[in-house]
Amino acid sequence: MHISDRVTMIAPNQLKAFLTVVEAGSMSKAAKKLFCSQSTISRLIEQLEDETGLSLFDRSFTSKRLTLTEHGQIIQLRCKQTLDIFNELESFCHGLSTGVEPELTIALPQLFDKKQTKQLVAKLVSQFPTTQFSFVEPSVNRIISLIERGKVDFALNIMTMEYGNGITSLGLGTIPACFVCHPEHPLANKEIIDLQVLESYRQIAFSMPVGQRNKEELNFSRTIIEAETIQQHLLLVNAGVGYALVPEVIYLNNKDEYDLVKLETELDRRLVYAYHALYPQANHTKSINHWLCEYLKVQWQQ
Repeated sequence: MHISDRVTMIAPNQLKAFLTVVEAGSMSKAAKKLFCSQSTISRLIEQLEDETGLSLFDRSFTSKRLTLTEHGQIIQLRCKQTLDIFNELESFCHGLSTGVEPELTIALPQLFDKKQTKQLVAKLVSQFPTTQFSFVEPSVNRIISLIERGKVDFALNIMTMEYGNGITSLGLGTIPACFVCHPEHPLANKEIIDLQVLESYRQIAFSMPVGQRNKEELNFSRTIIEAETIQQHLLLVNAGVGYALVPEVIYLNNKDEYDLVKLETELDRRLVYAYHALYPQANHTKSINHWLCEYLKVQWQQ
């Protein structure tokens, strides 16, 4: 068996020259696009052909536009994929060298204004193009655990619970909330709704960790049906099994789809959710974490 000692050295600039010639149709046009001489393009194509052992362009000169050979057509897509990998690796390494987190997982429950959230996500991804972002929507009572276990790097949350050691909380303000129910629920027809009335009907509320179920200040009923996400709240309200306290923006965005009725109560002025950002203390000085905190202070903090 003969093992060749020849090492193939295909370079990114060769791939880029090849793909630009294919796109432009000629070496002279490719040279203009890449701001180099035609001889440089020709040399790079020859080097690529030498390294691959393939003839990539038809050089019959019967047409002014260069055309690909069968081999050239076959490897064109693979060359583009390979060049994309090179570029991604280059960006990734640049991010590492500048201290930007290569990966970041953000917990973002669907409890906030859609326009605000959309702007935050768009600017974040644009600001850090080399970072691989993951967005998750865990139940609000699981976010703390996920941060503690290193599964989430940054989170927005509304729950008022103990955070434990190693987690930093940045208060951002309050979200107006309101009681909602289905039109056929008994509460929908009551003119006066006070604490005593609310205590008598089942409330759908965020599930709480064991040991903290009696600490939630926004539970008003003697009978609580626990739900982990806001979508579960809305589905249960729509099924008529109870009333729920939800952010007003959620009510406004979903009242038609889930057939929601807003209740007028004696508590309306005091119905708010406190919301805040959460992250591990160890991430305090990291680039993206710092950017997020500063952005939220300016754009979200009340």
